Formats: sequence, structure tokens, C-alpha cells
Amino acid sequence: MNSQGIARGRAWYQKARYVVPLALVLCLSGYLVWDFYPPRQILVEPATLAGVPCGRAPGLVVQGHDPDGRLWATRGMWAYRLVDGGSRFVRQYRVPTGPTVYWLWNFTLVRWLTSFPECVELLPFGDGGAVALSAGCIWHREQGDRAFERVLRLRHYGIGTGRGAMPAGLARLGDGTVLFGEYWRNPEKGDVRVYGSRDGGRTWRVVHAFPPGAVRHVHAVQEDPYTGQVWICTGDGNLESIVTAMDPDGEAVAIVGQGAQRWRVVQVAFTHEAVLWGADTSGPDGGIWRWDRATRELARLNAIHGPVYYANRLEDGTLVFSQAVEREGGDIDVQARLWVLFQETGPAVPIVLGQQQAGPLFTRYATPRLPRTGGGKNLYVTLVNIEPYAGDLLILSPSAVRRFRR
Repeated sequence: MNSQGIARGRAWYQKARYVVPLALVLCLSGYLVWDFYPPRQILVEPATLAGVPCGRAPGLVVQGHDPDGRLWATRGMWAYRLVDGGSRFVRQYRVPTGPTVYWLWNFTLVRWLTSFPECVELLPFGDGGAVALSAGCIWHREQGDRAFERVLRLRHYGIGTGRGAMPAGLARLGDGTVLFGEYWRNPEKGDVRVYGSRDGGRTWRVVHAFPPGAVRHVHAVQEDPYTGQVWICTGDGNLESIVTAMDPDGEAVAIVGQGAQRWRVVQVAFTHEAVLWGADTSGPDGGIWRWDRATRELARLNAIHGPVYYANRLEDGTLVFSQAVEREGGDIDVQARLWVLFQETGPAVPIVLGQQQAGPLFTRYATPRLPRTGGGKNLYVTLVNIEPYAGDLLILSPSAVRRFRR
């Protein structure tokens, strides 16, 4: 190579040293700006589940219904509401994280790498207000506000500590009271609290506290629509697994049952005659259980070898329970399922959703997530880490659900 060629090569190299990094920075910046603001609307696309037609909303984590019966979901830190008769979700507002590492959850790439799409717990109100849990804080939004206000910092939250509250551990009662129960790993078995707010989530106080050593954390805080009592479910050991019924003000607490894994409950479903749930265990107490209101007796309807997390009752009375895959020795296989009761006393019909997804960095639990509120006309379920629709919200009409009936 002559001297001129060498000189041109050196000049090109000098330019590339600056141009290539600059181009990469610009591309990355463009991606971050594009991904920070997700689509204004997400259409419900046609799909099939085990050969049955259903709707599919990509990337949405189901939350629950507001007091007006409208369904809400989240995509990262953004809240969406289902409109137009269930044909599309429309973006509403963003839940903040503050200046913390959890700000990275705004980006699809981070949520995909961590296999953790459930970064927000949202409790929407019918007037446009809301209470949300994210980044270790409780946030409050009034009707017409453009932004959330941080109103409470959680005592226990973070990577390796816990998620703050379970989906069913956040509730709005019929009188407007808002409650949530603490959920974290709690290896030292410290005291565990249930917080309440009577002003729509602006101010909070402790309404009930489990003393140190009594329980590990709260799984669910739910209002019984037939009695007005608040059901609180805790775990995880036999003595820590307690189901209690509490007055909304926390003054009177009655233990429904405790002392075995059958009382290890993540969410319950209420009917006029009974309260039903699936046990969060892979042991001999696993299955779907029915607690009769009249006799106060507990009976197992179906034995299931795998943990059952969430429970929901649809508008037509159909009861749905979701079985997760934890890969901790007691799962049936790597297939996540729904178990459906078309009659309150059983039997339960399984719906295979798909197998546990292996994440790029972590393989997390495969969890069919149901709404925290019951009574919806359709069946809504987000397949958290479940193939082939991992991270998507599926919608099944009542007629589609009945097609699984034997």
C-alpha cells in the first residue's frame, strides 16, 4: 500500500473513532425515547387457546375493574383501559417510579431481560383517580390530576426483599376504604401490617398488625360482598397460613382457619353460599377448597399437584382458579393451567395455557394472572412467563369458556 492509501486509511480510522460511537448513542437514544412511550392504543387481536377462539392484547398485565365495571391493565409503568366494547385498550397515564433504578422498568428490553412484567399494582377509581404501588411507594392520583403524588414509602421492598404487596393484597372496599397488606420475604419473621386509608389513598394508618413470628407476609386482602367483612390471607408455613375475617375498621378479627397448607391462600372467590380458593402448595393439601358459610366446614373439591394462586368468579357464576409453575419439586409438569368450576361444587375442568418460558437471564415462575376483582363478564388472564403468549392478556367470552366443559 502506498503512502497515500495509508494516509487515507488513518484519516478514515480517526473519523470512525468518533462517528461510530456517536451513531450508537443516537440509535440507543432513539430507541429509549420510542420505547418510553408505548402505543396510544393496543388492539385486541384474534387468537386461539387450545383450539378455542379468544382475544389477545399483546404486552398487557391485567389489573382489575374500576367501580364502574371497566377493565384496566398495565404495560410497564403505563395504565390502559379497555374501551369500545372490548376491542381495544387506550393509554391513560403513567405510574411514576421516582429517581430509582426501577425507572428502567419503563423499557420493554429491561422487563424482557428480567422476565418481570408485573412492575405495577394499580387500583383505578371510577372518577379517574387511582392508587398505585411501584418502586417501593404508594402513589395517589386525584380525578383530573396530570400526575401521581407519593403518599407512603413501604417499609420492605426491593430486589431480594420483596414486591411490597401481592395483586390481591390491594383492595378498595364498597365504602371507598382502600387497604393493602405487606408482602416481602420476611426471613426474620417481623411484624406484618395491613394499612388502610379512608380518604381514597391520601393518608394511611395501620388497621391490623400480625405480631412478630405469627406470619411471614400477607397474600390477600379482599372484601366479602355478602357480609362486608375483609378477608385476610397469610402464609407461608403451616402455622403462618391463616385465613381471617376482619371488620373494615380492624376492630374485630375472627380466624376462619389456620395450621395447614390448605389455609395457604393467595386469592379467594366469594359466592352466596361459600368461599372458594386454591391452596398455594404442591403438597398433600393441594387442590381447590370450598368453605361453606352455613356449616363453616372446609371440603376439597379437587386435588391438584401444584400451587394455585389466583381465584375469580365471573358474572355468570363460573369460578376460575390459576395454577402456577414454580419448578420446586411439586409441579405436575411445566404446563400452567386454569381450573374452571361451572358448578360451585365441582368438578374442576383444566385448561392448559402453555409451558413455562425460559427467560434470557432468569426463569421465573409461570403465573396465569387473573384480575384482583371478580364479576366480569369475560375471563381475563395474563400469561406471565407462559408460552406461547408470554406477557399477553387473553380474553375469553363466556361461550368460549363453556367450550372447555366436558
